Amino acid sequence: MPFISVDEERVITLDELNKAKYKPIVIVRTSTSSQEEGLKVQEQKMLEDMKRLNMLKPALITVQNITGAKESRKQIKQIIEFIKSTPEERRKFIIVARDIARFSRNEREAFNLLHEFALLGVYLYIINNNLLIGGDGSEQGSNRFLFGVLESAAANAKRGETQASKKGARKAKAKGLFAGTPVDSYITLVRTSGKQRGKSVYRRIYNSLGGLEDGTVTVKGLARDLSTSTREMYPKRVRDIRDFLIDLKAKGGEKKVQEYLSVWDAVIGEEKKRGVGARVIYKPKGGKNESGQKKERMTDRARAIHRVSVAYLKAPLEHPEPVKTGNPQTAITESPDRTGTIEDASKNPAAYLPKKR
Repeated sequence: MPFISVDEERVITLDELNKAKYKPIVIVRTSTSSQEEGLKVQEQKMLEDMKRLNMLKPALITVQNITGAKESRKQIKQIIEFIKSTPEERRKFIIVARDIARFSRNEREAFNLLHEFALLGVYLYIINNNLLIGGDGSEQGSNRFLFGVLESAAANAKRGETQASKKGARKAKAKGLFAGTPVDSYITLVRTSGKQRGKSVYRRIYNSLGGLEDGTVTVKGLARDLSTSTREMYPKRVRDIRDFLIDLKAKGGEKKVQEYLSVWDAVIGEEKKRGVGARVIYKPKGGKNESGQKKERMTDRARAIHRVSVAYLKAPLEHPEPVKTGNPQTAITESPDRTGTIEDASKNPAAYLPKKR
């Protein structure tokens, strides 16, 4: 459907589009998992603002928690497909976003989308800036200029956030701090009896390197041997650990490999202690007879152990070993009492875990 006809003497207004029965297509978006709970709040606020602006009931509301540019394009693609699926004579839509950053933080992509929306005959409205884009009137010069300025500011802010995040990550890594899920010690695969009793997955794979090299042991066979009835070790992971240990030996020698394996032994030994590595099992709240899926959560002591050991386990040639040497910088506040060892982290987890996590 073509835009409402205008000339150089007047501009199209949101009120005019409302009276002409143009329906909103709403974009609700957050960019991190920590913001996900705000999706409903953001959606409700937008609906309230649209009601205040006398806009009609939305034809489509797209709500997504998106962490990457590729995923954000999926949301826009969904909107475009919806528009194209509507017969042209009934294509009376206004795409509504809370602000420029919710629409796009990439200047080139933003203006490409404006061009595509123009071809489809739909308008774009940014609530926070009271900015209407679309049509053929004289407002396009000033509105497009303002849109470009705001888009550039949003893109620049995003670049600043990204650079600050990378800088912070580099500083944290230098201290031996890594974000993310605690490393898997494969404690559930440690045998409690037999010849392999108490040996870590890493030690068993290292002891099998000779057999893997001469062909008497296969990766798939070793993966099966490492697995248990309740936990499986996959061939790909066996290959990854094998290659890591071979590389470590080539660069650091046998002594470094044995040190590395002893750290895994220490991590597993500590986790096996009562109240350290045991997971806290709980059920969702419900009635007395209501059943629910059980969930698992690591203890604070296990998380603290991860904090002091993860850097060494990822890069043993770059970071101090956490059994005897330790890294005091892994503590929240450095002090003479904090050694940054596995033992200290297990005994004093609060000293190693951020208060907000």
